[in-house]
Amino acid sequence: MIQRTKQYATLLKLTQPHHLRLLLRFAVIALGALHAGAAIASHSMNADGISYLDMGDAYFRGDWQMAVNGVWSPLYAWILGAALYVIQPSLHWEFAVVHLVNFLIYLAALGCFEFFWREVLRSRKQPGTDGERPLMLSENALTGLGYALFTIASLQMIEIWSVTPDMLMSAWVYLAAGLLLQIRRGSADADTFVRLGAVLALGYLSKAVMFPLAPVFLGTALLSLRPL
Repeated sequence: MIQRTKQYATLLKLTQPHHLRLLLRFAVIALGALHAGAAIASHSMNADGISYLDMGDAYFRGDWQMAVNGVWSPLYAWILGAALYVIQPSLHWEFAVVHLVNFLIYLAALGCFEFFWREVLRSRKQPGTDGERPLMLSENALTGLGYALFTIASLQMIEIWSVTPDMLMSAWVYLAAGLLLQIRRGSADADTFVRLGAVLALGYLSKAVMFPLAPVFLGTALLSLRPL
């Protein structure tokens, strides 16, 4: 009886939102590490990745004619170039360093997603227009759903082993969406708009697709200031 009580208490503890988040975070990190390890073991590389590597090398050796172009956005190339410049790996380990950088970007994207999802959970606690909170999933269910969506997006749709700026771009999108939710909740200040602008600028430096998306984010932020 005492043993069963202890087991029940342990299970109850694991189902608390904080402990559930820690457990799911560990699982997502472990899955990302497995994917990154597989990419390192197979020396995986794609054509776009070679272009970003060449571009990053060009920046750090001062070859501006090759570095500056209208095709590839610079931020991802800067990150790869900086990592290779600092670590100075042999040719055999160069791709491994690139995938390690991708894994670190994956961890950063996870942190940005967790910020966004916390804002989602806070927003659902606000009453609706009629003063009542709408019927929704429990916090544990939403937490599990969020981590599942991040895993699918990052490991299946974006693919952590693909040497592209897509994972980096997703991090900026998560941050921008989280800041929009802060603004909508009325908990934002002038610094929030500065941060939003900086995030959108970094997103544009990561991928040009942010150029048409930025006005949408900014317009939504301004509309969210109006009383609903």
